[in-house]
Amino acid sequence: MKIRFHKLMLMAAALALGSPAFAAGLPDYYPQRFDRWGIIDQVDLDNRILVINDVSVKIAHDLHVYTMNTRFAAPQALKRGMKVGFGTTGSRALTGAVSELWILPADYTPPPPGTETPMENERRKGRE
Repeated sequence: MKIRFHKLMLMAAALALGSPAFAAGLPDYYPQRFDRWGIIDQVDLDNRILVINDVSVKIAHDLHVYTMNTRFAAPQALKRGMKVGFGTTGSRALTGAVSELWILPADYTPPPPGTETPMENERRKGRE
């Protein structure tokens, strides 16, 4: 009986560590990876510019902002010092204006390369 319990606990721990979004505590509507992420240095909504990690990033007129609590936040929710992610893997809009931005928890770290999950592959198929 003890062996079965230990196997179940080991399997649960492996499953939890195998999914970066679950391990980081990100909501299910967050992608598992971002091509670019960093800390907001400056917000200029009038000119549609964000400065992230000392790099100016153009933002689209119809910018969608996602938070840990809601999918429908206003761009005015963006503040200096926030950690954000954008340019999800498979996105075609990496060179143009950013149209989607996810506010990340302060302790966010990207998953290591090569740790794709089957769910991530399915999500990417829908965007390509």
